[in-house]
Amino acid sequence: MMNTKSKLTLGLIIIIIILAGIYFLIPAFDKNPTGLNSEKIIELGKLDNITKIEIDSTAQQTVLEKAGDNWIITTEENQVANQFLIDNIFQVLIDNPEGTIISQNPEKAASFNLTEENSLKLKLFNQDELVLHLLIGKLNQTYTSTYIKKANSNNVLLIADNFANKLNQPDWKEPPPEPVAEDVPEIIE
Repeated sequence: MMNTKSKLTLGLIIIIIILAGIYFLIPAFDKNPTGLNSEKIIELGKLDNITKIEIDSTAQQTVLEKAGDNWIITTEENQVANQFLIDNIFQVLIDNPEGTIISQNPEKAASFNLTEENSLKLKLFNQDELVLHLLIGKLNQTYTSTYIKKANSNNVLLIADNFANKLNQPDWKEPPPEPVAEDVPEIIE
């Protein structure tokens, strides 16, 4: 027979085991919470031929175009774009060529911020051909994944990245180069 202290200790151990199990199972549920299939977002080979990127938010439109080895911001007097920020866009798509289908109900798109009025829009072009048109919605409840939807689909997808953060840039321009020691004026006292 167990005394009260032993029962309390056993109860606490059971609670800890249950909480630890829940903690480790949540990421597994997050990957495919509905048990639905995945949908391909883009063929990775198509990313090699992208020549134009359009990003539309409720606040502004940014158009980036390939010009030789550089990207330029055509909506900002053809200034050279920050290659690191552009690489981030492509990296999200490379890391997430498919998304987990969360919903197929078009009436639920608004609850994921995936309507034309309230979503962030990304368009990728090869010359004048539209290759990909995505609506980017809100983050999931763990803030580690983003709800997205192809413009021509009812499927709401979940991808493992904060995609909106990589697209909502206040400044797409290439930062000025760091001054080299010989470029810094000498201070004379």
